Amino acid sequence: NAKKEPQLSVEPVAKALQGLINRPVTFLDDCVGSEVEKATAKPDKGSVFSLGGSPEQVDRFRDNLAKNCDIYVCDAPEKK
Repeated sequence: NAKKEPQLSVEPVAKALQGLINRPVTFLDDCVGSEVEKATAKPDKGSVFSLGGSPEQVDRFRDNLAKNCDIYVCDAPEKK
């Protein structure tokens, strides 16, 4: 299982982004799983999500959820 590191959470980034773009940003503490799939399956037009998780989950996220995105930004470090 991937280990989450709370000090590396992107939740503060989601809050800052919300202020910058002047629209709601939904923060989810994970980037994979049924809760995330449900939240991102049929978003309202213009919805913005910030997803947490760990670098080990990036490939699974990209393969399963990015297909629902118009724009996908990943700040996780590359796996070596």
